[in-house]
This record gives sequence, structure tokens and C-alpha cells, in this order.
Amino acid sequence: MKRFGVGMAAMLVVGFTPIWFWRNMSAVAYLIAILLLVAVEFFGAIGMGAQRWLEIGPVRIQPSELMKIAMVMFLAAYYDWLPPERVSRPLWVLVPVVLILLPTFLVLTQPDLGTAVMLVMGGGIVMFAAGVSLWYFGTVIALVVALVFTVME
Repeated sequence: MKRFGVGMAAMLVVGFTPIWFWRNMSAVAYLIAILLLVAVEFFGAIGMGAQRWLEIGPVRIQPSELMKIAMVMFLAAYYDWLPPERVSRPLWVLVPVVLILLPTFLVLTQPDLGTAVMLVMGGGIVMFAAGVSLWYFGTVIALVVALVFTVME
């Protein structure tokens, strides 16, 4: 019952916080999540053959889970800031791709393929919702299919 009460209180605080606050804090959340992912490499606790957790006092956290939320928030803030006519320009598409691939690489070193795929998919969904040209998605899908067929042979 205590956990339910704490969860309900946290939900109300998050729900009543103005959206501009979350948009402004998204870069900070992304940077903190990146730093925590880097910290896992040096100070991470090993469990079940993987190094994915950080022990901060009595709490054991998995920074890759925080990154899922922080990355989506930061990409949404990026596309909110970006003028619509620039959404599909190559340079402006490269920025979110780097923002997606950096944490994905850090998560893959833990190793955690499932979370890495979720990061790529979450970032791709935000890019799709922002209106990035479908040609980019088609190119990436074709490259992945070609890579799979190359590896299979």
C-alpha cells in the first residue's frame, strides 16, 4: 500500500507539472542518462553475466531504462524547436541519429540487445511522428535487410 501511495503521488506530480518544464529539462535528463550509462562501464554492478546496474547507496538502478524516457523527451524537444521545413534535411536528420546511436552503443556494450533495439525503435518512432521523409526509413530498412542476408550467408 505504501508503494501504491508513493506511485500515485509521483503520478500526480508528473501529471500536474507544466509541459514546458519537461521540454526544458529534457536535455538535462538526456545528459544525466548518458553520464549514468558511461558510469556503468566503470562502476557498474555485474549480475547474471551483464554489467547493467549502478548501485547508488541502497538503490540499484539500470540507467538504460532511464535513457528510454530521456531520449524520447529530448528528441521531442528537438523537433519542437526545429522548423518544419528542416525536418528532412540531411544535416538536421543526422543530429537525432547521433542522439539515438550514442546511447544505443553504450547499452550494447553492457550487453543489452533488447533495450538497444527499444532505443532505436523509440527514436525512429519520434522521427517518423516528426515528419522525417520516408526515404530515410526505406534506406535504413533496406540496409538492415541487406546486412541480415549478408550475415546469414
